Amino acid sequence: MDTEADKQYLKNLYTTLVTEELLRMHAEGTLTELAYSVLEDELLSRGVSVPSRPEDSGVIEQTHPVFRSIIVFIQEHWRGNRKLSSAFWRVGVAGTVLVWFLLLAAAIAGNLLQTLTGPPSKSVFYITYFSVLGIWQIFAWVSIWTCAPNTKTIVWTYIARILVIVSVLFFTMSILQIPLVLRE
Repeated sequence: MDTEADKQYLKNLYTTLVTEELLRMHAEGTLTELAYSVLEDELLSRGVSVPSRPEDSGVIEQTHPVFRSIIVFIQEHWRGNRKLSSAFWRVGVAGTVLVWFLLLAAAIAGNLLQTLTGPPSKSVFYITYFSVLGIWQIFAWVSIWTCAPNTKTIVWTYIARILVIVSVLFFTMSILQIPLVLRE
């Protein structure tokens, strides 16, 4: 998104939040310069005095632009500050497919290396697979759940949250089947 669209998005978001939440976000020191500017304008429009920015408020701006955009992407989805469509399609679908492909590539590389080191343990494979996928899935579930209200139609909020619950159940069932697979 361009800066004007980001500014408008943040303005719309901050107008919906209570003052205490805005002050908490301001005190965290993790906002970008643009986010601080829009948030401070919103506080002033409410007649609230703007506190001084935390000392480390420039940390995100000092990082490499690629890492900065990744950090902001993760934070905004985790906190529910993005649209449901972004959380569902970018994080839940595309992100999970990307993690699967990365795990598949790692498995193929592992199979190529087994000629040098011998066959890998099944338990190591399953623990690695479900740990990496689990970390991503937790991020995806939280993102979708917290971003679910950010849609024009309330029905999508309920559908998204039901899908998260079903996904958690299926993932849990998959993990519970690991001991059965390892016995074979």
